[in-house]
Amino acid sequence: MLMARPRRLRILLIARNLSRYYGGGDYSVFKFCEALARQGHEIWIYSINRLPFMAGSEQWFRYQRYVGEIPRFFPGIWILNSVWEGLNDRLFDLRCRKEHFDCVIGYQRTSAVKAHRIATRINAVSVTFIFETPDWYAQLTGDTDERVQDEWVQFREVAKKSDILIANSRLTALNASKWLNRKVDAVILPGIDKVPDLPSVVERCQIIYIGRLYRTKNVDDLLKALSLIPKGKRPGVVIVGDGPERAVLQKLAEQLSIDSKFLGRISDEEKWRVISESMFLVFPTSFEGFGMPPMESLALGKPCIATDLPIFRSVYGNYIEYFKEHDLLGLAKKISMLMSDTQYRNRRGRAGKKFVMNTFSWDRSAKQLAALIAQRAF
Repeated sequence: MLMARPRRLRILLIARNLSRYYGGGDYSVFKFCEALARQGHEIWIYSINRLPFMAGSEQWFRYQRYVGEIPRFFPGIWILNSVWEGLNDRLFDLRCRKEHFDCVIGYQRTSAVKAHRIATRINAVSVTFIFETPDWYAQLTGDTDERVQDEWVQFREVAKKSDILIANSRLTALNASKWLNRKVDAVILPGIDKVPDLPSVVERCQIIYIGRLYRTKNVDDLLKALSLIPKGKRPGVVIVGDGPERAVLQKLAEQLSIDSKFLGRISDEEKWRVISESMFLVFPTSFEGFGMPPMESLALGKPCIATDLPIFRSVYGNYIEYFKEHDLLGLAKKISMLMSDTQYRNRRGRAGKKFVMNTFSWDRSAKQLAALIAQRAF
């Protein structure tokens, strides 16, 4: 008997992705929607910026609107950007009232607030993605960032009311349920793209970090650990990503005589190439709600060294190498070990690749998401 084909959904994604800093949450929700579009669903995107990882995806989306930001020529430019964003929001709200969407998707923090407001006005299903909670984050990092407390308060109220609440890991779901005092409707794991064939890429004597350049990511620990390795045995390091710590980290790398390249934000295509050129990934963060870079590294058969956090144990088990948080000597020893033992490095890379490709899939996760939305929308 033939299975009934899932009904085509009409979905609006509200993405508040600022140009200077964005994270795995922005990336993963966008990739979910791209996978839904590939499966035949109609996707509309309303976004602040068109970020590098969005390149090449335009063909899949029915509608895209990028508000843009005024370049930050002086400190108070954020006021003009706020006015500009608000004006565009009101104009887009008016357009949404003329359209019919089955659901509106948002994610923490401001994106979800906007999405829930629109969904309520047009009587659509509201879908909210949550990746972390402020108390969980503060517990592990000691960072309470008062600048975004109001955003967390607004997001909490929206997440409590959302028709569908989705977490990106079981540990996130556990913490979110406690913080919100409501059930998380589903855990939907991020996926992995089809790994490109890069036969001409030659592995170099370098390691790689991918992620935001923020205090709690501890990229300075990576640079300091590298400085403990004798120069003749020390790899270079490629830093992919941007953030408020970039200038400080570049200066530190220079002071420690670390062979480093800061690439900033790059496209997915370039990211795959740089990972392939590297021996392995180092991810010394103090906090993640999931942590996608280890998955991307393993997908190309490249091992990963990461901080020994419960979230990584939950997601990756024994498929990555661990070191104690802020243990510079321990990290230096792990780096030296993986560099010197080629057979072990290759064996761990092969095992990790098999695990990742069998466990994570954008298409499978998108189908799970579509089924969840359809249950509420029809």
